[in-house]
Amino acid sequence: MTLGTLLERAALRRPDAEAVVDGRRRLTYAELDSRATAAAQGFARLGVARGDRVLLALRNHLEHIVAYWALQKLSGGENIHPVEVEDVLARHAAVKDVAVIGEPDGKWGERVVAFVVPSGALTAETLDHHCRTSGDLASFKRPRRFVFVSEIPKTASGKILRRLLRDGHYTEVRP
Repeated sequence: MTLGTLLERAALRRPDAEAVVDGRRRLTYAELDSRATAAAQGFARLGVARGDRVLLALRNHLEHIVAYWALQKLSGGENIHPVEVEDVLARHAAVKDVAVIGEPDGKWGERVVAFVVPSGALTAETLDHHCRTSGDLASFKRPRRFVFVSEIPKTASGKILRRLLRDGHYTEVRP
């Protein structure tokens, strides 16, 4: 169990109980969990992932508490880390390059989307089967959508520019 999971459980058990008091500002466990989840998604969009070091230069106020819990949500538990999914997909012989992002989803918050540069004949069904049978990827971490693209946007040093994918800056291709 992670600290992020503990906050989620506290929000389920006592949603209306006060979790944070900062002068006149107060948050219940449900509000804290909701804000921490939104902040975690924001950190993830900025490229923050498990294992990264983050410096919080904030005063000891409500925002610091929200940021702390957001980072706890990113650090473990059932979070989906793009590299984990990318590693499985990259092992498929017809995948030249791959990048994974989270896409907004009304029910789950985010769903996994894989952007794939094919090197041969490939279908979404083939890749889904590959993920299901790899033995290295939990079912909830499988991409729910595959987008075949001509290239993955990267910096000069090779870092994937996930925000460009989220913003629609890619060219779809048919494998």
